[in-house]
Amino acid sequence: MVAELRAPKRKLTAGAWEEARALVWAHRQRLALGLALTVVSRLAGLVLPVSSKWLIDTVVGKGRWDLLPKLAEETAELEAEAAASEKSDDPAIKAAVEAELGDLLFTVVNLGRHLGVDAEMALRGTNARFRQRFGEMENAASQSLGKPLSELPPEQLEALWSGAKEKLRQDQSAIGAGK
Repeated sequence: MVAELRAPKRKLTAGAWEEARALVWAHRQRLALGLALTVVSRLAGLVLPVSSKWLIDTVVGKGRWDLLPKLAEETAELEAEAAASEKSDDPAIKAAVEAELGDLLFTVVNLGRHLGVDAEMALRGTNARFRQRFGEMENAASQSLGKPLSELPPEQLEALWSGAKEKLRQDQSAIGAGK
């Protein structure tokens, strides 16, 4: 249908309306479904966030202090499912791990909402800091040790990570102080 609609433009003729009408009529069910899905999607965008917030706040917790124990609970449930998945290749157990991870992430995002923090922006910031720290680790490893990270034992990697984190923290402090 899309290809038919993108056909080269023709001069309007007396039969153009009949052709357009026939094209729309032939695809009326798909067009109606698309229109209905668009309307439902827009309504869901307006209605669901408000009702979801009410439901989440009522069932899960009324504020950030209620969510901290919920976070611990979800973490414990994920740990239990993850331990079970290490002993089994059962797809149902893997699905349970995925469900518990989803519950934990959902709780964290909701906590962010109560704290006035955009969870997506927080994660983007964390990813950027990780990339900076990792780059700093690579530089330090090659300059001070003359080796790539892949050749270093875990203890050295941990020391480089801590050093990179501290260096970047000091750099940020210097920028904040106007140095």
